[in-house]
Amino acid sequence: MLPMRTPIHFLTVQAAPVGAHLTYYGGRIVSNMQVVQVLWGTGSYLPEVANTVTPNISTFFAQALNSPHLDWLSEYNTVGLAAPTSGQSVGRGSFLTSVTITPSTAANAATISDAAIKAELSAQIAAGKLPGPTTDANGNSNTYYALFFPAGKKITQGTSSSCVAGGFCAYHGTIAAQPTIAELFYGVHPDMQSGSGCYTGCGGSSTVFANQTSVASHEMIETLTDAEVGLATVYAPPLAWYDATNGEIGDICNAQQGSFVGTDSVTYTVQTEFSNLQANCVVSAATVGDFSIAASPSSVSIAAGGSGTSTLSTLVASGGSGAVALSVSGLPRGATSALGATSVAAGKATALTLQTGTAAQGTYPITVTGIEGSASHSTTVSLTITAAADFSLSAGPSSVSVVSGASATTTISTTALSGTGTVALSAAGVPTGATATFSPTSVAAGSASTLTLKSGTAAPGTYAITIKGLEGTISHTSVLSLTITPVDFSLTATPSAVNVLAGTSGTSVISTAAITGSGTVALSATGVPTGATATFSPTSVTAGSASTLTLNSGTVAPGSYAITVKGVEGSVSHTASVTLTVSGINNGGMEAKSLTGWTASGTTALVSGATSCHAGSYCARIGSTSAINGNSSLAQTFTVPASGATRLSLYFKATCATAAQTYGGFTATLSDNTLSTTATPLATVCTNSTTWANVITSVIPGHGYTLTLTNLDTSTNGTTAKVSTVVDDVTLLP
Repeated sequence: MLPMRTPIHFLTVQAAPVGAHLTYYGGRIVSNMQVVQVLWGTGSYLPEVANTVTPNISTFFAQALNSPHLDWLSEYNTVGLAAPTSGQSVGRGSFLTSVTITPSTAANAATISDAAIKAELSAQIAAGKLPGPTTDANGNSNTYYALFFPAGKKITQGTSSSCVAGGFCAYHGTIAAQPTIAELFYGVHPDMQSGSGCYTGCGGSSTVFANQTSVASHEMIETLTDAEVGLATVYAPPLAWYDATNGEIGDICNAQQGSFVGTDSVTYTVQTEFSNLQANCVVSAATVGDFSIAASPSSVSIAAGGSGTSTLSTLVASGGSGAVALSVSGLPRGATSALGATSVAAGKATALTLQTGTAAQGTYPITVTGIEGSASHSTTVSLTITAAADFSLSAGPSSVSVVSGASATTTISTTALSGTGTVALSAAGVPTGATATFSPTSVAAGSASTLTLKSGTAAPGTYAITIKGLEGTISHTSVLSLTITPVDFSLTATPSAVNVLAGTSGTSVISTAAITGSGTVALSATGVPTGATATFSPTSVTAGSASTLTLNSGTVAPGSYAITVKGVEGSVSHTASVTLTVSGINNGGMEAKSLTGWTASGTTALVSGATSCHAGSYCARIGSTSAINGNSSLAQTFTVPASGATRLSLYFKATCATAAQTYGGFTATLSDNTLSTTATPLATVCTNSTTWANVITSVIPGHGYTLTLTNLDTSTNGTTAKVSTVVDDVTLLP
């Protein structure tokens, strides 16, 4: 608040009170002030205040905020000050706008209270009639609302009133932040025209405008250096720069005027403000460059032979941003240091790297000194050198066995012996085709990692895997034994003997069992006689599963055949034997495309054609289609299976003219070789038919037989009658 003075007060030279000094209490200042001039409704204003002439109050704010009158205030920066601090730097500002508002009735009476002013200012901003407050990068309000009142308005703040003896010429205040509006800074300027009490008590200049700018500068700079004074109740935040005896920066120099020349060549009157550095009231002052320096962290612990870093940060305390030269001292013998930059602009940072080298263990205060012109400041980094980091390494289990194509794990454990660091893990000696993977690949000493070993395509065998841990320059190893065993399985056939009738099928179950690992076993068969087939369902199985082998005797002659079943899993193979025994009539349908299996005499031939034969594509002719003299036959010796067959069946179709009945025809005999008996299933017949006849006779299971099929043609008188017989589908039946 700027108190009224008697006119005689301005006739004597004033000086700052002895011992005056502004103390920082931790509150906000204004970083880059933005001024909004507010005319409080209609009425009579000083022309310069109403901005109807030039220069005026708007040009004053614009020039003052960009002049040496403001620059020297950087000595009140709060950056780098001990907590509590707002961490702000004072910079130049700007004039935003001039707005005439229409106050509410409650805020536009002849007497207006500070409470009414606060409420009206907040309402005008909320309604968008006035621009809202701007903020700096850290969210601190920058806007200052300079409120000017027309003639005839009396302002009250508490028990004090404007422009009366014992009253005030102007004051500034604060409105706490609201949910939708940031903190508001404002200054109250009653009318100072002739006739107002402020005309003679608010400055010693010869013009009202000069006294008006003097008062305006007082409130503007007090707001800039003590923005939240309106909220403070004790000497603590939110109070900023304040002298507990003499008040704010302008109060200390009340009624002392000076001037500056703006870039518009106009000389503007201002009140002097108090400088802590000058210990006096000044309009402007050469800013002395000053800075602060700090290290983070301020304590560094490094193992012998290792290194560590700390960040050196500088801040502008006052003046501009000059070059700060850095140096390091206090290093123990054997240790070294390196600066990321030996000189930085104030406000910038660089890294300090400390190498312990061969220095002895202990704690050492390392001093980092910064020099900017005549300003010198230091900070201390406490360096503690500990014993060289060391650790132990082990694998558990230390022997791992894995089947080809599979994987296994072991735990790689570390133990911190001294110091603590990060151990990087690696493996050597891994066989080609295998892999070794750590999870994680590095651990803090004292922690563990999981090593996964995949045998892949590596050859079976035992390998020595060397596990290495590296922490700085210290390394340790542990040897792990890896045994890769081949995949193995067993193979069996059930039954191992398959007995079938000629032309039929039988099965055997091919079973596998996993001995080591579990892979896919591919199955195949060799030794299958020509004319027979062997099929697997399925053709490959997972070790432990089974497949069905179907053996079809096809046209194979009766007999026993050794068939080898082979299973292959990777590089491992096993076999099982299956004996295929074919019994009964061999090639009874003649589908072997020959008379294989039959013993022929006389004239015999293979006949083809579906219309010529009973079934299938082939059958046999006994005798000749020409007139001949002599008998012909087909005979076969066979064994009836022990089960599954009790009858013998055959089909025939004879060509035998009536004239040949006395010497020709067809007959079938069946000799039981086991009992040494002979039967005639078909007595001699001489027919001349185009249809097939069927002969069926009984047989005894397990007995051996010889079947003889004879075509009789014994003519001796030179007859031309033709006798022949076609036979087909000689088979055993249940």
